[in-house]
Amino acid sequence: MKTIYLTKKSRFTASHHHDGSLNEGEHKHIFEYEITLSGKINKEGFLVDFRQVKKHLAEKINKVLGGTSLNTVLPNPTTENVAIWIYETLKPVYKDMMSSVCVYETKDSCITYYGK
Repeated sequence: MKTIYLTKKSRFTASHHHDGSLNEGEHKHIFEYEITLSGKINKEGFLVDFRQVKKHLAEKINKVLGGTSLNTVLPNPTTENVAIWIYETLKPVYKDMMSSVCVYETKDSCITYYGK
């Protein structure tokens, strides 16, 4: 049986600041992100219901991170660490299906984490 890849996109708005070499004050981003799941299709012919994925993203990611200062959730809220946090938050839900998380800090710049 062939492997299927499902990608779902979502977004949240949050602020963060950086000390150290970046030395940036508090600023906002609209973080767009994509999660990719992979696996074999089930007897009904699909991997995961898109509606279920949308619900998990809304509850586990957007509700927690949206409207916050990411510094209150992550000690060092770089886009890299946001991608890792999203992956690790969803891994218990999707287990072996979790393939990757890609977080766009701007429309032209993203970080992809494959959970390795």
